[in-house]
Amino acid sequence: MQISQSATEFWERLAQVRLVVMDVDGVMTDGTLTYDDTNNEMKRFHVMDGVGITLLRLCGIPVIWMSGRKSHAVTKRAHELKVVRLYEAARDKRVMLAEVCRDFELEPNELAFVADDLNDLLSYQAVGVRFAVANAANEVKVVADAVTERFGGNGAVREVCEAVLEAKGLREKAIERYLTMLIEEQESAGQ
Repeated sequence: MQISQSATEFWERLAQVRLVVMDVDGVMTDGTLTYDDTNNEMKRFHVMDGVGITLLRLCGIPVIWMSGRKSHAVTKRAHELKVVRLYEAARDKRVMLAEVCRDFELEPNELAFVADDLNDLLSYQAVGVRFAVANAANEVKVVADAVTERFGGNGAVREVCEAVLEAKGLREKAIERYLTMLIEEQESAGQ
């Protein structure tokens, strides 16, 4: 991950994050829009990103998605990953970020936002830590606090999730909880 300021300052600010907000198209997906013959929209999500979101959830760090589009595939994946809130057809995400702060009783500096394109620039003004995926628009990358090594839809979200957990000293605890969850699910399925 490329950090744009002093590493110490970045990790201290990241340790204050209590909720992670993500754009969807271009962050959770590679940004490609595909339609089948019946005009259904299809999207591709990376499983590593899903594990990252699960790791955050297991440590009590909620994830919210904000998308400028509305899509059944996004709704389904958000439900699978237990994303606590999904905003679709979101134009001015700053309004939603203010709502998130109010509803979750958080200060803007306790939010991290993961973005990829120009429509997310205004959102950066309303959060404490700004992430850009590696293939984000240059205008987004230059104002981001950190830029992932991986592209959106290809593990960038996992990088962000692991960085948050690392900054909070929760990475090992998250992995332990994840493995315990897998064992319990396997034992439950075998009964």
